[in-house]
Amino acid sequence: MPQALGIVLLIVALAIAARAWLARAAPVVETETGDDGRLPRVLGLLACAGLYIFAAWLAGYIVATFIAILAVSVYEGAPLNVRTLGVAAVGAALFWLLFVKLLNVAQPVGLLFGG
Repeated sequence: MPQALGIVLLIVALAIAARAWLARAAPVVETETGDDGRLPRVLGLLACAGLYIFAAWLAGYIVATFIAILAVSVYEGAPLNVRTLGVAAVGAALFWLLFVKLLNVAQPVGLLFGG
């Protein structure tokens, strides 16, 4: 399941990157948040998806989910503080509870933890 989610994230990121690359000739219009949809932003999010896939393989689902939530949050401008770490931890725990306990979907434990 984590690899499937990572692959879906990769496909979405590639589609966004392709759209940004095709639109680069068009005039850039800044949004209210200052986000201009440029390729470097998309590549950064693509790197976060790649980090998730690698972390799921190496450390397992719950650690990978924590790292992914934290990486995307910090990449999008959240400060790296106790609150951001807490949000990532609670988010990872909620996703684990949803998939493992509620839906009975076995998640990988990762290479480091005997997977």
